[in-house]
Amino acid sequence: MIVDSLNSPSASQFGDKLNAALNLLRSLSPSTPDGRIEIDGQAMFANVSSGKTRPRSACCFEAHGKYIDVQYLLSGEEIIEHYTRDDLAVTQPFDADKDCVLYAPPPKTFHQVRLTPGTFCVFYPGEPHMPGVQAGNSPADVKKVVVKIRKG
Repeated sequence: MIVDSLNSPSASQFGDKLNAALNLLRSLSPSTPDGRIEIDGQAMFANVSSGKTRPRSACCFEAHGKYIDVQYLLSGEEIIEHYTRDDLAVTQPFDADKDCVLYAPPPKTFHQVRLTPGTFCVFYPGEPHMPGVQAGNSPADVKKVVVKIRKG
């Protein structure tokens, strides 16, 4: 997992694919329409979506096998939790078509990142993460971009 500022000097040292994803994020704004942004076919693309955060109890952990997730908010604020895979119970086995396995959230929080515009998170294949958790006492509107980079 990587957490950094989009404008941090270190954000330009992550390699060509991740740099391309970060450059795309820098070019987007809250007025960017929801939908898929093609970058390099199935090798790299982005999904822009608007929605609401949810209470922790309504969220689940996910992990991917083929894609790196670069998560970024254009507006709003959310919590993303990160956990070790060995300590999670599978609720939905790996689905190759969706490139996703789902896990039940454990009773205790392990590691949280408060995602706000200007901050990005990178989750590598196999790293369980739970996005979309509300940061305050009630759900909030967010506009999010998830760039998917095929590993390898």
